[in-house]
Amino acid sequence: MSVVDLHMHTCFSDGVLRPAQVVRGVIQHGGISHFGITDHDSLSGIEPAFRELTLYNTGPNPPRLIPGVELSTRHRKLSLSIHVLGYFPGLDPAKGVRDLESIEKVLGPYCQRRCAGRVEHDIVPRVEHLFALGLEGVREHYHSPAAFIERFKELAAQDHDHIWQNSQKAGDVFQHPVPTTYLDLINLWEELMPHSSKERFCLYILRPDSQRRARLAELIAAQEEVTPSQAQEMARELQGSLCRTSGSSDLLTPSEGVALLKEAGAISVLAHPAVDHTKVGYEDFDRQVIDPMLAKGLDGIEIYYPYDLEYRSEAQAHYAALAKKHGLLTSSGSDFHGDGRTQLAELEIRPDQISLINALN
Repeated sequence: MSVVDLHMHTCFSDGVLRPAQVVRGVIQHGGISHFGITDHDSLSGIEPAFRELTLYNTGPNPPRLIPGVELSTRHRKLSLSIHVLGYFPGLDPAKGVRDLESIEKVLGPYCQRRCAGRVEHDIVPRVEHLFALGLEGVREHYHSPAAFIERFKELAAQDHDHIWQNSQKAGDVFQHPVPTTYLDLINLWEELMPHSSKERFCLYILRPDSQRRARLAELIAAQEEVTPSQAQEMARELQGSLCRTSGSSDLLTPSEGVALLKEAGAISVLAHPAVDHTKVGYEDFDRQVIDPMLAKGLDGIEIYYPYDLEYRSEAQAHYAALAKKHGLLTSSGSDFHGDGRTQLAELEIRPDQISLINALN
């Protein structure tokens, strides 16, 4: 069965795998007809992915790479992080660099700024929280958060240089730097803290759920003289704050994100709109987020996405109806990061199930 997956990440944002590894994963899957590389605020993975794909384009039906980007935006009134996908169906570095250069002219400044600012937005608040609670004995190894961050940046820069060289980026048009994200903090944790464990540290960093929060509360209770209920509240506050560290001062609004993508010639698609459904109901989200985006020319909505099973069917039905009402394109993606949270083409959506494929062809 032929399936599509138009939402994937590489190490040029917060994915684990290099672009070439993602492409090889698609090839090995064997059933993916269309796939999208959509790194957060970066286009740097596109050219390496195309280079790798040319090695496999000798078969009768090679998968088609749809180059894209996932812009980070912020709805200030609702205090929500809103992601907007942009797709460039006609973009192919093999046909020349003029199109790449025109896209870079529009999106490059924002992508450069976002990639370069990830330490301040993603790392500094996390480290400050860790020091405030004294988790994992971090205060015994580093005299201040600044000392920890300085050492971390040195190690991360070495890893990023290796990624850059391995991906043959020297002559590419898209030169958005490898961002420093929480994944670097996880991967380098045991080097930064030799007597701690990466698996344990992941409890503090990854997205919250009830099981992980309960385990985190146990760890806090073991290190602090607090009651179990106090430990649970500390865990809840810690993970809540760690998961809100994307920064907002320099972020576009969702409507501005759509406008910027349109200026760059992209097809704009709202990513996973029901992710925050527990914070904002469908009616308020549609009215305060989607309606203004529609006014700026939003093209589509990512209908099929691995939402929590508790509300997946409900969310898909709601946004499918909304797309039909407004004549929007429908899309599907796994939001694959290579870290086990989702799998390639996890939902097994066929090309004929989403209308975006017609617009891409």
